[in-house]
Amino acid sequence: KRVRPKQVFTTHSCHWDPFKRCAPFSSMRWTAADLAIPLRLVAAEAGLTHIGRIPSQRSVGIRSLADSLPSPRPGAVVTGAGSGIGRALSLALVARGLHVVAVGRRRDALRETCGLAEELSLGIAEALPADISSEHGREAVAARMVELCGAGHAHLAHVVHNAALLGPVGSLKLLARAGFREALATNVEGPLFLTRALVPLLAEAPGGGRVLHVSSGAAHGPIQGWLSYCTSKAALLQVMRCLDQELACQGVRVGSAMPGVVDTPMQEELRALEFPDVGHFRVLGEAAKGAAGRGGSEGLGLPVAPPEGCLDRPENVADFLAWLLLDVRPEEFGGREWDIHDPTTQRQWLARRDIS
Repeated sequence: KRVRPKQVFTTHSCHWDPFKRCAPFSSMRWTAADLAIPLRLVAAEAGLTHIGRIPSQRSVGIRSLADSLPSPRPGAVVTGAGSGIGRALSLALVARGLHVVAVGRRRDALRETCGLAEELSLGIAEALPADISSEHGREAVAARMVELCGAGHAHLAHVVHNAALLGPVGSLKLLARAGFREALATNVEGPLFLTRALVPLLAEAPGGGRVLHVSSGAAHGPIQGWLSYCTSKAALLQVMRCLDQELACQGVRVGSAMPGVVDTPMQEELRALEFPDVGHFRVLGEAAKGAAGRGGSEGLGLPVAPPEGCLDRPENVADFLAWLLLDVRPEEFGGREWDIHDPTTQRQWLARRDIS
């Protein structure tokens, strides 16, 4: 039985939280229609907009692939989609026929991601500039997904929390409270409360919804000078475990993945900083430059085990993450920290390449 809570929306504030009167998550059994009207009002009141439109199959899409997909097609939200792993994963999911909403702070970078997706002539991608560390930004994402689902263009099947801040980097003596709070807002609060806003849509997905946190080895061990990043990633790991425990009964599974050290803009930013272990990362960066352009499976774009002593490619990691989202069974996916360097996990992942 579905019961709507009373007074879940008030017009005097655009900072509306549809779940503030409903706890815990497991007590919520709302449909997308329950949230459609209030979220649209929130978006209008706050002046929120999104880039792009829902492209036709003629403008973006492979007819044979699109025709074989269920209607509505599965949708995915990917944060931090303007570059690096987020961009590569967005393209990988579009290649599997999904409708991807690419979220990030940089409008032009998101447009570039969606332009690459259109050039591939696969699936659908649209850009949504939003800062998920803010309530305003999370409402924008939720409103857009309600719009897509309500119109029958997609059902929300996957949410990937990839956006993260590395800084501030430095000693405790130099740590500013504002910088520490900003890291927690982006790396912990953003994923937590965006998931909460999207749970009703995920619970309606055929076969259940999946939420994937992009984690880090910093969640498991300290790195001197990375207090903010290590703390926030460790907290996010526990968020994943708690949410999976609570949401599994609604058919929403939450998992996490450690992608290893990857050749991304964050790594470039990191190598320009000064902290005790920076030399290690600079060596990895130089090794990646030397490996660029080499042949073999990497040159062909095929998934491979992560290289030793070198940065991995975002596209390789994206294939791993897409495998977790689309191919791993729900009961295996949820509540687990997947490590791309784990030999057993690698065998399962790369077996798909060998079969094909």
